[in-house]
Amino acid sequence: MDGEKWKKVCETVQRIKSKKWAKEMDDVNIVVVDKSWASKVGYYDYRRKPPRIVVSGLRAVSQIERTIYHEIAHHIEFRHAKGFIRHRGVCHSRNFHTIFEHLLNGHNSSLKEIIDKLCSYPRNRTGWEWKDETRTKFVFIR
Repeated sequence: MDGEKWKKVCETVQRIKSKKWAKEMDDVNIVVVDKSWASKVGYYDYRRKPPRIVVSGLRAVSQIERTIYHEIAHHIEFRHAKGFIRHRGVCHSRNFHTIFEHLLNGHNSSLKEIIDKLCSYPRNRTGWEWKDETRTKFVFIR
């Protein structure tokens, strides 16, 4: 990555860090690498202390920024969403998309305002909770 692009990426990260929700969330390290992967452009590693976001720097600055927001949405859901349940094979829940769209739209709201917009997490993978097996009613609690 050349010096000019690196400067723009640093400015982007500083702009993200200045957001109200970013100051309120748990710490996360953001690492931009000169590497690419076949099936992804970044990832969120929640097992590290503090968690780490790794993003490919071999893309345009706007794409790097979008990927950082994408991975921050995973971080917010994983660390801050009440009752978060990660079901195997489901990486992008309804709540993930709610958080991601909020971040992409540039809102400077508090983390609590973002979290308050989320739905409750279903106990099973499909998201449907059958109230009575003989009747086909379902409940999805918001």
